[in-house]
Amino acid sequence: MVSCNPPYAFDRLDAALALAGIGAAALGCPLPAAVAATGASLAAKRILHSSSPPVLKEPTAAPPQQKEPLSCSFWKYLGAALLAAAVAAALFFVCPPLGIALAALSGWLLCTAILMLLNHWSQDSETDLAKGIRWTHAMVLECNSAVLAGLLFPATLFPSYHKPTGIPDGRPILMVNGYLSFGSTWHFMRKRLAEAGHGPIYTMNIGSFDSISKYAAEVQAQVKRIQEETGRSDIAFVCHSKGGLVASHYATRMAEEDGIEVTDVITIGSPLAGTPIAKLGLGKDARQMEPNHRFNEKLRDHIAKKPEIRFFHIASETDEVVPLNSAILGANPKRQKIFKDVGHLGLVFSSKAADQVDAWLRDC
Repeated sequence: MVSCNPPYAFDRLDAALALAGIGAAALGCPLPAAVAATGASLAAKRILHSSSPPVLKEPTAAPPQQKEPLSCSFWKYLGAALLAAAVAAALFFVCPPLGIALAALSGWLLCTAILMLLNHWSQDSETDLAKGIRWTHAMVLECNSAVLAGLLFPATLFPSYHKPTGIPDGRPILMVNGYLSFGSTWHFMRKRLAEAGHGPIYTMNIGSFDSISKYAAEVQAQVKRIQEETGRSDIAFVCHSKGGLVASHYATRMAEEDGIEVTDVITIGSPLAGTPIAKLGLGKDARQMEPNHRFNEKLRDHIAKKPEIRFFHIASETDEVVPLNSAILGANPKRQKIFKDVGHLGLVFSSKAADQVDAWLRDC
């Protein structure tokens, strides 16, 4: 069985991290505040551990890969940190509050860049220290991703934002967001896929708190509109978290009756066997995402009965929302990608995840 806990000893530090981080956050220090939230998340996860997902077949280990080059994001964060520091120094004597705020932002960006560098050096190591670096890297980028998602939220309120991007005459792609999320969280991955020559690419806003079958009906209506607009009956899905359940339900239960050929369903951090943290959520969909819920059992059966649909799965060892053994189905390593250093929301903003989605969509 694949463990859904961090692969190193944090057992007695969760409460300490939370308390220390909350105190530091009260003083305005952002990095410990992020650690506080993560510590609280880990503590809640252990409280709910008694309802862990059912044991699925362990994902087949991928063949050894060459060390990845240092991400260009490192240089972007470093450059942004230096720029923010320079502006902060210039403004400090003119407008001290703004200068202090920019200095704090510069410090956070510099911390992120340093963690990226340490994470790069730890790629080939499986020591507790290396695993701790990767986990911290994932949690810090998770905070950054949450900020980006918040900044992008207003865009999703405008219908024009969801107009198709990419090439107009290719196979349509519909990107489906997750629980308490919106279509605007796909901004960077959608742009990357469009630049890679895919399209037309559509997004939509899948809500929260109602049943997954209800949201699958919304997907059904959107697919019909896409079919009318493009004149094509084939479609591929790229989905995050709960969106993977919604799209999989549509693809296996509803698409055929509409004459729609679903070629691919790519799930990113989707709780295909449920997740303990869903016990903290509200609504029918949260209940359906709990471990051992009948909905998940039926969904996995329906997926197994649709071999003509290619299902791909992306997961992360440092995803503190969806356990690894819930985000991966099957034993085909060519249809699985497991990261070691990306958080749950961070997967949507990850250039590595976008590159993998691009590769799978091309291989058809």
